[in-house]
This record gives sequence, C-alpha cells and structure tokens, in this order.
Amino acid sequence: KLLAAPSKAEIEAASTPTPPSASSENPDKPSDATYNKTNESGASNILYEGPFAALSLRLKRVSITSAAVSLFGVPLLVALHGGDVPAAGQMAVGGSAILAATGSTVALSYCFSPYVHTLESISVAEEEGANVAPGELVKATTRNILAMKVETVFDPSKDITYPSNNRPFCNFAAKGVPMYVHAEMIHNEKLRTQLLGEVKEVQEKLKKNDDDDEFL
Repeated sequence: KLLAAPSKAEIEAASTPTPPSASSENPDKPSDATYNKTNESGASNILYEGPFAALSLRLKRVSITSAAVSLFGVPLLVALHGGDVPAAGQMAVGGSAILAATGSTVALSYCFSPYVHTLESISVAEEEGANVAPGELVKATTRNILAMKVETVFDPSKDITYPSNNRPFCNFAAKGVPMYVHAEMIHNEKLRTQLLGEVKEVQEKLKKNDDDDEFL
C-alpha cells in the first residue's frame, strides 16, 4: 500500500524551526515564574552591618575559652600540685584566678551584648500572627554571653524606647532589649530617626563625611 505524499503545508510546518525556551537557552537562569516567586517570598534585606561585629565576636569567644579553662584547669592544678600549700592558700589562689576569668567574661558580655551585628528588614509573612503592613518589621541580631545568636524582631515605629541609665554600648532598646548601633552606618534616614531620634551629633558627623567626600 502506497503512502500519500505530504502536503505543502505539512512540509513548511516541519521545516520551520521551533524557538528555544528560556530554560533551554540558559538552564541556570530561572524562569519568570520562579523569579516572581522568589521576589514575592519576602526575603530578608540587610539594612545595617556592625563594623566591629567580627571583632566583638572574637573577643567573646576568647573570653569564654579562657573562663572555661580557668573553671576546670585551676582546680585540677591545685589538686595535683598544691599539696604543700595550705588549704586556705589553695582556695585563695584558685578563687582569685576563677573570679578574674569569669568576671572579665561577664563584664565583656555586659558591654558587648547590646552590640547589633546586623539589622534586616523582613516581610510580615515570615512572622506568624504579625498585625502590621509588609516591610515594617526589623530583625536585629546580637550575641549573648555564650556568643550565640539572639534575634529580636520588632516594629521600629512603636517598639523603640530609650534607656535612662548610662549603660555602655546602648543607644536604644527594642522590646526592652538594649541595643547599640553606629548611627552613621545606618544610611536609611527614616530608620535611623526611628531608632535613635533626632541626634544632632549624628547629623553633624554625616555632614562632615559628606564634606570630606566632596573634598576628595
């Protein structure tokens, strides 16, 4: 049985090249649907990074290590090599070493725990039950006495208070948590005003930096 010859329209349709899809042109490039989904997912945006975050974290870790070594090492050394020393002397030496190591760790934590490592803007969708408009929440990352992350999510328009004491490295409090930021490193003027208020010294310093940039 003979097959019918293809028509002219079928030949032209078969010879016409099919345009490649976006995924075949560049398999690593996400499609438009994937891109829109990524943008609509509410990813965090970094608003501020503490310039001394790495240094303060390193100091905390060194201090914690020295405190741990003192807590476990000093009693062991006294027990092994303190046989000729009276008990009162052993307690005095060991107690002084432990107090110095742990006291410095506590003092360092008291000073640097409010230091904010990062500020991020987050969408309300990331916080279940949040009753504010999208884009109004801020997440601050600090470190506790054990150098572990402490994340505080707050609304900068209503959760900010100003401590009355003279605690070092603390220029505002979010939900009662003391925090410290370098005002000149926050380039968002609205956020800076919400966190710190109208600070004359900050404005003068920013103006001085702008004048130095113009001079250079």
